[in-house]
Amino acid sequence: MALPKNELTKIYTQAFAEFIKATYKKDKTTFNTLFFGKHVYGQPDDFPNIELPATIEKTPIRLVAPELGQKIQEQRKSLVYINMMGWINKTKA
Repeated sequence: MALPKNELTKIYTQAFAEFIKATYKKDKTTFNTLFFGKHVYGQPDDFPNIELPATIEKTPIRLVAPELGQKIQEQRKSLVYINMMGWINKTKA
């Protein structure tokens, strides 16, 4: 059973917020911007068709095609690019 977009958005937003908080807690890491790969290849683990907030935990969030993310990362070594994959299981999320 697929989750409604508003629930998926809430879950992804919470996951990104927890990642930001955990990296700060562990290493005092802060980010200018986080780039996430929005891979859509017709596979079950595609990034869902959701709109995320522009900012999470005071950090700008950008969804980009994986190819663009890799290209930008090659040009700017300090960039944080996350190619996240996987499914959200409602009972285990």
